[in-house]
Amino acid sequence: MLSKDDLNLKGVFPLPTEDAWRAAVDKLLNGKPFHETLFSTTEEGLELAPIYNEAKPDTLSVQSSDTVWIAQRLFCDNSAFNAKARHVLTLGQNALRIDLDIVSQWGSHPPFWPSNCGLIHLPDADVFKQLTDELAPDVPIFFDALSRPLEIARIIKASGRTLIGTAGADPVSGALLYGGFPESWVISARETRQAALPITQSGGALFTLRGDLIHDSGGNKVQELAYLLGLSALYIRTLGDAAPAMDWWWRTAIGNDQFAEIAKLRAMRLLWYNLLDGFGCAPEEYSLKIDAATSWRFMSYYDPWVNMIRSTGQAFSAITGGCDALEIVPFDRVLGMPDDFSIRQARNTAIILLRESYLRHVHDPAAGSWYLDTLTHQLAVEAWRLFQKMEREGGLLTWIRDGRWQQAVSANARQQQAAYHDGTRKAVGSTIYPNPDEKRPAKPTVSIPVEPVAGSAGEAIEPLQPERVLEKEDAIRRDQEAQHA
Repeated sequence: MLSKDDLNLKGVFPLPTEDAWRAAVDKLLNGKPFHETLFSTTEEGLELAPIYNEAKPDTLSVQSSDTVWIAQRLFCDNSAFNAKARHVLTLGQNALRIDLDIVSQWGSHPPFWPSNCGLIHLPDADVFKQLTDELAPDVPIFFDALSRPLEIARIIKASGRTLIGTAGADPVSGALLYGGFPESWVISARETRQAALPITQSGGALFTLRGDLIHDSGGNKVQELAYLLGLSALYIRTLGDAAPAMDWWWRTAIGNDQFAEIAKLRAMRLLWYNLLDGFGCAPEEYSLKIDAATSWRFMSYYDPWVNMIRSTGQAFSAITGGCDALEIVPFDRVLGMPDDFSIRQARNTAIILLRESYLRHVHDPAAGSWYLDTLTHQLAVEAWRLFQKMEREGGLLTWIRDGRWQQAVSANARQQQAAYHDGTRKAVGSTIYPNPDEKRPAKPTVSIPVEPVAGSAGEAIEPLQPERVLEKEDAIRRDQEAQHA
């Protein structure tokens, strides 16, 4: 019978030293420079080594909930929402998103109209009751109120429905998305608490801070994390000492770099606890929830079927990193309005990863990876450094008002686009291995119903402009195809 001593692999395979490893590597390199060959640098300027040892920094174990809300958009207007919502909840989806239109998010004609807009118009409690009729009271609902949390909070309260989920307030991101602050945007402590109380008393959350806007506009991971820190600090100060205990949601978009995206989500929790410590807030009263979406920015127009593979890898990163809610963007979103097949495919991808692959049954699967622990620490340190720099110079809102923040994000976006243009980064089906005979799904044009309300921008802000990283490359190819047609 075997004993423990018989299974002592260290005795059979002696642990190599770093010097012995380096000697073997130098032999294989055959004269090539060690550092230049085996080390690389991320777009954030972080250096990645070929091997990591036990001398890793302390990191925080991911303390996420056992349940991940599969919160897919339904891509429909008011007339179809209720029927579709009741249907998808029988197919494995366990949360809903009410994707508000421009008027419901901003309150008037904004100075800038983004390319992707919601379709749900929510003017009063009666409409909300129609949208949620016959839905179970414990179904989580994710709003994206942005600049109109007071109005959305009043509607929720008047409807009599308990909100499990989030109102999605984030007026600063609303200003960056629409090009300014409306006159009614929430900034005073009294008004913010007024919006928060009816929601938090029922267990819901007021804020969803939109880090995905930075990702979609071309920002890197450090910029996205620093933005979320800056927003959180601004809103915590706004609420002041009378801030009610509530969850805080950070929304992020997940790119193609699998390990770096896992590290980004893990860094979020490190940074959140550091921020709470700085404000003297109790972590048990202000828990962080992460709402992760796969990346629209890195989707391709050409060979859109590859988007299924991209989004699956991105969703894996989100779940492994510890997200609390997940949205997988349908693979054909770039072509137009998703159809029933692509919406079903996206939903089923989430179900398979969560419930059939058992990804959430392992507690913090990234823990113990010296590479991931180091990368988590690097991202957190650099994001905190950028956040502190902004705080010393007036805070995130000052940077946004004078345009410095938008310039920094736009500069990184140009670097990303240049990397695809010169071939440093590649996209299968677009920049490499294109299929000139591919047949893409045809999509109908969908008009956005907008009912204008009176109002004007109280303060103009230079907007961020979300754009797919392959947009310019796709335009070049379309021009070339038109010339040879």
